[in-house]
Amino acid sequence: MIESFFAVLLGAAGIGGWFVWKHLVLRNEQRADAGYVASDDTLRGLVGKSGTAATTLRPAGKASIGGQRVDVVSESEYIARDTAVTVVEVEGGRVVVRPSDEVPGPRLLGK
Repeated sequence: MIESFFAVLLGAAGIGGWFVWKHLVLRNEQRADAGYVASDDTLRGLVGKSGTAATTLRPAGKASIGGQRVDVVSESEYIARDTAVTVVEVEGGRVVVRPSDEVPGPRLLGK
């Protein structure tokens, strides 16, 4: 009798688990020909380039660098809008800047 109860309980948990699992797992593919792309290395080319803070960076915001608007993060401090900035670090999609008058040299993480 008790074995039957546990068998039913385990069976219900298995079916319930499958129901939850199939609703949590992405079932369709994200292919490049459909427009899905992983992050690329185009941001790495920004290291060492200068631009202007397009918004106030506290610490995140946008900057205009090389004619394009880029999401950036200040290295540590608040940077006012229209301040000259230089890209000092790029890691994946994270672009780190600091005010241009404080730049000792660019660096890449993971290199």
